[in-house]
Amino acid sequence: MGCLSGDREKGIIAEEQKWHYITLDDFKSRSCITRFSYGWLWFLAIVSVAVYALDTFTAVNLLAFDRWSSQVKPAIPFAISRWIFAVCIMLSWVLLGFEYVRAIRVIRRGGVAESYLDPLAVVLQSMRPGSGKGWRRFLVFAELTKSKKGVDYLALFVYFSFKGG
Repeated sequence: MGCLSGDREKGIIAEEQKWHYITLDDFKSRSCITRFSYGWLWFLAIVSVAVYALDTFTAVNLLAFDRWSSQVKPAIPFAISRWIFAVCIMLSWVLLGFEYVRAIRVIRRGGVAESYLDPLAVVLQSMRPGSGKGWRRFLVFAELTKSKKGVDYLALFVYFSFKGG
């Protein structure tokens, strides 16, 4: 019943909806845009890691060394504002942990559609090491995104807008 119990993940995923049912070698792309998008995915992942590293560095500077690296002085006294910043940074790590747990659970279930609907699972699936698995899965997600129907596009846009907000 708790937040990690998985009550939301009910139902059985049909075999034809799982990754092992799909022949990934069937998906190919010579498009420059697709290759750029894949490079962009890797770039954003590296930027994300760098941002978390710098946030951690800032939290350590604030708490362990009592240093404020900005030229702008906080309106709230430093003794209080350093804790506010540090707690926010720690909470971002906690939220990232919850996102990773949820994404890993989605990946373990093996459903393509479930993976597609979880943004972090898409990134993790697309970055899989070994014989082009990540690239091929990225191509599957790219094909799923190419819907020409306006209703499908609108529904996915609304879903991802609420998911990101």
